[in-house]
Amino acid sequence: MVRRLLYTRKENQDMKSMELQKSLLNEVAAILDDEEMTEKALRSIRRIKAKVAKEQKVEEEIRPYTPQELKAELDERLARMRAGEELSSEQVFKRMEEKYSWLCE
Repeated sequence: MVRRLLYTRKENQDMKSMELQKSLLNEVAAILDDEEMTEKALRSIRRIKAKVAKEQKVEEEIRPYTPQELKAELDERLARMRAGEELSSEQVFKRMEEKYSWLCE
């Protein structure tokens, strides 16, 4: 029974997909018959492609760090801190408390 339901669901999805494709082809054929509509459709498609490409680029830019990248960054920061090039969080907070003591009351 469950197997039949799953098979029926798959058939329905396939039919829906085929109907969507048929509908799309009909729309494209109608658009291609009209030069103005073809130009508008092309502009819309290019706009959508640009938006998708931009979203994909943003996703690539905000990918999480790998453990190796995190370790390398930590090692670099610790070396810079030991060399006196950066402040520890304790040093930063101490300076903030000294500079903005009225906020720490």
